[in-house]
Amino acid sequence: MKQAEKFLVSIFFSLICCFQVEDAFAQKSFYIRPWFESKTSFGSTNWQKNSFKDNPYQGDAPFVLQNKDVMWQHNLSPIHLGIGFGYEFPNEKMSVEFNVSQDGSKSGYQLFFNGYDSTFGYSSGVLESHAGISFTRFSLQVTTKLFETEKSVLSIHLIGGLSYGITKKGDPLKNLIPEQTTFQIEPSTSLDLNSGLYLLNQKVFLWQLGLAGRVNLIKEGEEKFELFTFSIYYIHGERPFSVKPVTIHVVENQNQMGTYNFNSYGYGSGLNFQISRKIHFSFGKK
Repeated sequence: MKQAEKFLVSIFFSLICCFQVEDAFAQKSFYIRPWFESKTSFGSTNWQKNSFKDNPYQGDAPFVLQNKDVMWQHNLSPIHLGIGFGYEFPNEKMSVEFNVSQDGSKSGYQLFFNGYDSTFGYSSGVLESHAGISFTRFSLQVTTKLFETEKSVLSIHLIGGLSYGITKKGDPLKNLIPEQTTFQIEPSTSLDLNSGLYLLNQKVFLWQLGLAGRVNLIKEGEEKFELFTFSIYYIHGERPFSVKPVTIHVVENQNQMGTYNFNSYGYGSGLNFQISRKIHFSFGKK
């Protein structure tokens, strides 16, 4: 288990040991809320700024380079842990919460080209690459109940919040994940590709907005007990954590004929899918 996960789990059990836990909802109460979630990252949102510059090569580019729009967090942590401490107002109308969690930011590209092989001739090729960084997110979150079903078995809530993401210290001039490859597109012409991942900002503000569905169990005497809450929310940074630059040189007969430059930024953007449960407690004895 990673150090961050051990830290979150230790906080969770410490809070349970210090306070008396109540299974039923109180009219108004404090709570802790542990959760786990998975994220689908979105690529750069400022695509209009990503263009080919200063290219002396005559004619159209011999390839198509696109931003990688949607990426699962499979090369970061597939499951992110988090825990929140908050206060819920009467009848679950609203809650205010401070929480801390793991998160990740990714960016990438897709390169489409017609490759050449001396044995097999021409064929279509696709090169895909994406990379990212992990960060810790501190959030202030407000949840408001929109409506609930008869007997309060299911209630739908609106989620909004502001977060502050912090990643590990790093050298902005250091290529964190170097990448270099060469492939033929004509008998005498090749593409030399250089890429990597660079840290731009160690601290970024993010905003989040989404919906949560709380599933409750109704006990005898109309006492309500939360089974779990499933949440879907979008999160986006006000500036990028990292950049994945791509430089492609067109080389013909060992002479460099043109250079194409492209940047894909990681803002920490994406859809988070979360499962959590509130554990209400009171200070002292009843």
